Amino acid sequence: MAEKQPKQPRWTGKQRRFVKEYVKDHNATAAARRAGYSERSAKQTGYDLLHLPQYAHVQEAIREEEERIAQRLEVTAERIQQERAKIAFTSIDRFLEWDGKELRLKPFSEIDPLELAAIAEIEQDKDGRIKFKLHSKDASLDALARMKGLYKGELGDGEIRLRVDVFSGDSDGRVSARAD
Repeated sequence: MAEKQPKQPRWTGKQRRFVKEYVKDHNATAAARRAGYSERSAKQTGYDLLHLPQYAHVQEAIREEEERIAQRLEVTAERIQQERAKIAFTSIDRFLEWDGKELRLKPFSEIDPLELAAIAEIEQDKDGRIKFKLHSKDASLDALARMKGLYKGELGDGEIRLRVDVFSGDSDGRVSARAD
């Protein structure tokens, strides 16, 4: 007697498009809309595709696509921490010099190339004045602290606040719920 083969999931064109759209911004509702689902059903459809067991094939395809993208971009936890550390621990004095009268931008040849990632913006106006801005140290320090697990017991360290609204009984007697 032949063994039963597991049933292959049925893919739709919209599901395939949802996978490609979802990995762009991780917004399930917007991805569902862009994949061709109706405006009215996009929020619920996006949620369903990400959470319901009958769409495990969609969820697995998203994981595979994200892994493929991460490998192509060489995104690793270590690389993210290195970039955050550059921003968090770089001081503005690495880029500017003060001679007692004037504040000037150092020549790029004098700036450590690894620290350039900390620069958010450099502009020069028509009068030659320079506007110089670094990325937020606070945001980078916070991100590093979270990555290193330094916020023990605070929301964001594996804790989830969840509100569940339960709606009872449709015509078939089924119960549905929505989580925010």
